[in-house]
Amino acid sequence: MPKLRRKILLNKHNHPYGMNKKIIILIFVSAILFGGHFVYAALTCSIADVCNSPDTTIFKISALSNAHAELPSQSNYPKYVCCSGVSGIGNSCLGTSVTVARLSGTTNAHVEENTQSNYANNACLSISSGTVSVGYQASNCTGYETTVASISGITNAHIGDSSVYTTKICASATATVPTGGGGGGGGGGGGTITTTGITFTGRAYPMSHVTILKDGQIAITTIAGPDASFSVTLSNLSTGNYTFSVYGEDNAGNRSTLFTFPTYFTYGSNAMVGGIFLAPTIDVDKSEVKKGDNIAIFGQTAPSSNVTISVHSSQELFKQTTSDANGVYLYNFDTVPLEFGNHATKSKTAFLNEITSFGKTVSFLVGDKNILKQEKACASKGDLNSDCKVNLVDFSIMAFWYKKPSPPAKVDMNNDAKINLVDFSILAYNWTG
Repeated sequence: MPKLRRKILLNKHNHPYGMNKKIIILIFVSAILFGGHFVYAALTCSIADVCNSPDTTIFKISALSNAHAELPSQSNYPKYVCCSGVSGIGNSCLGTSVTVARLSGTTNAHVEENTQSNYANNACLSISSGTVSVGYQASNCTGYETTVASISGITNAHIGDSSVYTTKICASATATVPTGGGGGGGGGGGGTITTTGITFTGRAYPMSHVTILKDGQIAITTIAGPDASFSVTLSNLSTGNYTFSVYGEDNAGNRSTLFTFPTYFTYGSNAMVGGIFLAPTIDVDKSEVKKGDNIAIFGQTAPSSNVTISVHSSQELFKQTTSDANGVYLYNFDTVPLEFGNHATKSKTAFLNEITSFGKTVSFLVGDKNILKQEKACASKGDLNSDCKVNLVDFSIMAFWYKKPSPPAKVDMNNDAKINLVDFSILAYNWTG
């Protein structure tokens, strides 16, 4: 490994998420103005031929196993996923609500977890006043009140009843009933001051910078601890819709992939996004490697964790290594099995019962000589005017195409034929100033 790269390492962290991986979005609604108290009753969800009042239909499925799904507004499927037991439970995706699953269509749909962004149709669990939580766990829903259904994977998945697939959709809910403020003799009392905010918790890389984007702009940053864990709260948000993104940056300046999700806030609500596990960073020491020589693949992740490295070839190859106490991992890959030409590598991390998705992909060439990798001269994405910078000029170009039809391919960051907040998030991620 060249001296420069060695120095960097010494200074420096769909399913699959792991089967016990929890990505939980908890929406806590505080009592408005005069306080309130929680009414505890168990949420219960089951699959039936019809949802009788006061049960609420969350979505419908075509069968009890290997099934497709549809939104509750559709009437094609015979099996209803019904939830009840807590006052104010509904299936609205507005107000105090959590997406239970995303559907590829309004009917005849595959499903994905709410952490994914491939599908646009949300099946939601809501409450008029209180708290709602949804998570994904292996084998059972310990820690939650009920099992909604089970799914075959993180995305492009089939769905069935709670016994069919390993990954369970889990849910809990608690209703809050407002109570009046008292006024004893001798003086008046003020109402409770409510705030609106969101807290992010998870794992990044030891002592790394973690950045939160709000609608594509940097909202707050924090530093992960020596164990790679982080927690940061963004307060005083206005009522409305937001798109949040989280990324980590290791000590060499390499960034993780974005963890992105939409959230809607009502007045006085507080959300918690827990279980975030950022994918590892990755780099290589050569842009071209002589066939038969080694290429160093390295990066940073959570400390003392298992790292799986994928190398794309005619047949995908997988290698295992372990990160050290600083989260640094290194694998010297023997290129003998690789054919001449372009290849790519990526990595993911397993720690305890959690596992990340694969992170960024880094390319290299197998040829007849070794060429050390040079630092990038220009941003790979977001440089819309080709000046090797991503700044307000590029922002202005993107803003021009905002919500306009047929945007240029270079401006459309995620290739979905439209310019929206997701594109601005990607632009902000690559920002150089």
